[in-house]
Amino acid sequence: MRELGARFFPELATANLCVDPEDIPAFLAECGLLRDHIAELAAHSGYADDYVAARLANITAAAERAQDVDGGVIVW
Repeated sequence: MRELGARFFPELATANLCVDPEDIPAFLAECGLLRDHIAELAAHSGYADDYVAARLANITAAAERAQDVDGGVIVW
């Protein structure tokens, strides 16, 4: 993920990921970036493409809901 330019998701390697309301637009952009690389992420993680895509879709949907109410997101 770091090689792709991700700055939020790499935090999950060591802790929960907390995205503040003002960072949600950048976080959603990062979700879009990662969506374009599902096969690479799946191969690197050992999970199936559809599993990685579904998890990312859930996280993206939560971030979109948070944006609608000016909230943040916690991913663990």
